[in-house]
Amino acid sequence: MKRLIGAIAGSACPALLSLFFSVCASAGPTGARHATDPTAHAKQMVLVQTADWDSLTGTLVCYERSRLGDAWIQVGEPCEINVGRTGLAWGSGLHGGSLAEGPEKREGDGRSPAGVFRLSAVYGYASRDSVQFLKMPYIEVTSTCQCVDDVRSAYYNLVLDSLSVAKADWTSRERMRPRAGEWNKWGVIVDHNMSPREPGRGSCIFLHVTEGRGVPTSGCTSIEEERIAELVRWLDPEKSPVLVQLPYLQYLQWKPRWRIP
Repeated sequence: MKRLIGAIAGSACPALLSLFFSVCASAGPTGARHATDPTAHAKQMVLVQTADWDSLTGTLVCYERSRLGDAWIQVGEPCEINVGRTGLAWGSGLHGGSLAEGPEKREGDGRSPAGVFRLSAVYGYASRDSVQFLKMPYIEVTSTCQCVDDVRSAYYNLVLDSLSVAKADWTSRERMRPRAGEWNKWGVIVDHNMSPREPGRGSCIFLHVTEGRGVPTSGCTSIEEERIAELVRWLDPEKSPVLVQLPYLQYLQWKPRWRIP
């Protein structure tokens, strides 16, 4: 733990230390008690629905409420999104883990996680000085920022600056600022498989800029640039934002219990 804190504290990627502590602060049991209503403490919700487990596209709608327990109010218009190249699978988040029927998210399966997940930080290529209007913790993505997807690494499923680690123990990672492509120009960290981080349950899950209409991801959820830029501005940590991502039949099943719109 001390090594990890030190690595992040000395990172060239700003805000990683505050992100790490925000994840630790939210860590806790993710069992059945959360499945009763994992959105109970949220005042902002990003709701994603797909037609079924294997659908590669869907819709995204944002909701907000002033007080806990109030009805959710839609913010803005729905938009099209892309999910993983093989669809959705139950992830690990505020809802717990796998619920009833449906596949379970695994590393490299090409599925985006289904369930309810905390949104803990945003990131982008812009300098920190130019985005001081943002409310969420912000990570300025540089060429050395990476997300580790090696299941054997102590840094599995963490975003970090490779220059801050004395000895990299991974053989696989995702460049947060690739040499080509703009899909991480803006993004949101999705807290899938964060507490605890279980090797093999999936890593490096984000909301990010789409590579094109109908183009699936490797496990994230992609949105057109204009809409995700609006989303990054809208999210507020004081409102405990969550992502609810489900196939349609599972949405109908869990809607009453989770009180989702």
